Amino acid sequence: MEKTLFISFDIIRKDKGDPEPSYTMASLLAFLKNDAELAGRMEFCHLSINCWPPGRTIDLETELAACDPARFDYIALSAYIWNDYLVNDSIALLRKRGFRGAIILGGCQITGIADRELPGKYPDAQVFITGCGEQALKNFFHYGHEAAPAFVSERAG
Repeated sequence: MEKTLFISFDIIRKDKGDPEPSYTMASLLAFLKNDAELAGRMEFCHLSINCWPPGRTIDLETELAACDPARFDYIALSAYIWNDYLVNDSIALLRKRGFRGAIILGGCQITGIADRELPGKYPDAQVFITGCGEQALKNFFHYGHEAAPAFVSERAG
């Protein structure tokens, strides 16, 4: 069974009752797990790194200690304005800790950058998801891509 770890850099205000997982991750995971073919051959796990409050120092070593990256085939990270500075460092740490599979990046930062610029900004990512993450990820897991970097959008095929 193939395994995918989703690492999200969330803004969860626990004192305000924000949901855990975030609505974004809950929607994404539910969409993928509801696909019978994917559910039969893939396992989806989630690790949330809370970026609240603003200015909080994020210790990636501590945050990522909760997972064993070597046991996953794919690791997908969210890239937003508030965590973009952590993306490449997270990938490097995951590689240092034994991850050898494909890195998938998605989120507003990925969608907002031209495809041709993405490999230069994120040199150790193999897959870039743009647009609606639910359908794009489903397309990737169903159809795959031979070449890296792969650029996957919500359009089928």
